[in-house]
Amino acid sequence: MNTRMIPAAVATALLASTLVAAPAQALVALPCDPKGVPTSDGWNAGQVAPGLNGNMRGSLTAYRMSCARVVTETIRARGFSARAAEIAMATIIVEARMDNLDGGDGSSVGLFQQTKSSYPNINRNDPVAATNAFLDEMLRVYRDGSWQTRPIGEVCQGIQRSAFPARYQPQAADGIRIAAAVWDRSPSNLAVYRPTNNTFYIRKLDGTLLTQVPFGVAGDLPAVGQYENSNYDNLAVYRPSAGAFVIRWADGRSATIPFGQNGDLPASGHYENNRLDNLAVYRPSDSTFYIRRADGSLLKVPFGQTGDVPAIGHYENSPYDNLAVYRRSEGAFYIRWANGTVGRIPFGVANSLPAAGHFQVGALTNLNVYSQSDSAFSIRMADNSVVRVPFGDGSQGDVPAVGKFE
Repeated sequence: MNTRMIPAAVATALLASTLVAAPAQALVALPCDPKGVPTSDGWNAGQVAPGLNGNMRGSLTAYRMSCARVVTETIRARGFSARAAEIAMATIIVEARMDNLDGGDGSSVGLFQQTKSSYPNINRNDPVAATNAFLDEMLRVYRDGSWQTRPIGEVCQGIQRSAFPARYQPQAADGIRIAAAVWDRSPSNLAVYRPTNNTFYIRKLDGTLLTQVPFGVAGDLPAVGQYENSNYDNLAVYRPSAGAFVIRWADGRSATIPFGQNGDLPASGHYENNRLDNLAVYRPSDSTFYIRRADGSLLKVPFGQTGDVPAIGHYENSPYDNLAVYRRSEGAFYIRWANGTVGRIPFGVANSLPAAGHFQVGALTNLNVYSQSDSAFSIRMADNSVVRVPFGDGSQGDVPAVGKFE
């Protein structure tokens, strides 16, 4: 048998090349939402993706949109403006392509690729904890609040202290677009409540009937809202005869919560620093909103006039919903802006019913009305065009019950 000795230097080189050639362990993208990825995240991704031009072009998936949603919901729940969400989106695009990675460079993990040495006391793979830590650092670095006006890329770098500071600003435009798509609870399903049989009829995003759910008793009014920690709105009714909300939880149980009095109209919305909607009513007898705060205290806000009906929505760039009424006698929305002024926006015809919701990419609510005379919704889009969608049966007294149900 012939044998040949390999010089030590050559053997060392061969061993080194073998080690270099060994494949690195692939990083794993962990779930961002423990409840999973709802259909709406895929819908949103499909709406946003064609307009992206940066790193996420051709790569925005329903999963990545779920990560954007969880981050944005965390930011909004703390009372920050949409600008904070835009900054966070640009950061996670650069750091992890919007994946909640189980590893990274050195000890870096998660959406923001935060290191153990910088954030030793949090679970950096928990998007909520990671986002809160990101916000805390932003407030520490920009104590004067200038994060709201400085270029997005500059703020990202100030927080992250990256070795590659120029990477963030080119992703700012896509960050803004993605943040806008998930800032509000979008998209909304068109739905009606039929008082003749006390049933919700919900239209799927693809135009087919999603479901019909019997709920409530004669005299109830639809009071859809986000009353529990869920990806979707709860079906609910307001029972004027008892002065109480009756809410259907995700597990099928229901709860009765006394609030208001006979004759009140439901007006729930997102009015304070809380992920969930506040119970609220509008009292036609004194044209006043009565809002139940998270701590149980009561807030009263006079607004509108006799004959008005509540038309709550997220009509401006603010962390909270706007109080608003629809004046059926003249077919116009009256919206109370965050600075206390009032805007009048004519839309619809006399005797229409308000049905505001989120029907396209963007941070704000679309004006929408339902006409019982022709059983159709009329949605005003951001470009002021109007989309008419027949649904329900106005002859049976159907009333709008728009919400996020898929």
